[in-house]
Amino acid sequence: MKKQPTKVDQIMSQDSHTLGTLLQRVRWLESLTLDIKNHLHKEFSTHITASAIQQDVLVIYVDNPAWATKLRFHNPSLKKHFSTHPQLRHYKTIKIKINPLNGLPQHTT
Repeated sequence: MKKQPTKVDQIMSQDSHTLGTLLQRVRWLESLTLDIKNHLHKEFSTHITASAIQQDVLVIYVDNPAWATKLRFHNPSLKKHFSTHPQLRHYKTIKIKINPLNGLPQHTT
């Protein structure tokens, strides 16, 4: 008798599984992006994504150079905002990079 395939949601909900760990990281980055968007002016909301964390460096992607310049002006404000949150205060450096795909419309299913 053939073994039944494992459902994707079961695989992704397993904490010890690599996909479960990856899913947790994605959810945390989504939460961080939302926190940044809530801190900044509404105009940034469709143009930024927090997407990489390396030790004490947070990388925020924007969809073009104009938004990168605008966001750089808010860098001190973001650092101050991060210093008030226990989970974020160890990020001392914010890098802003350009990802042209960031501005594409999101598909929802």
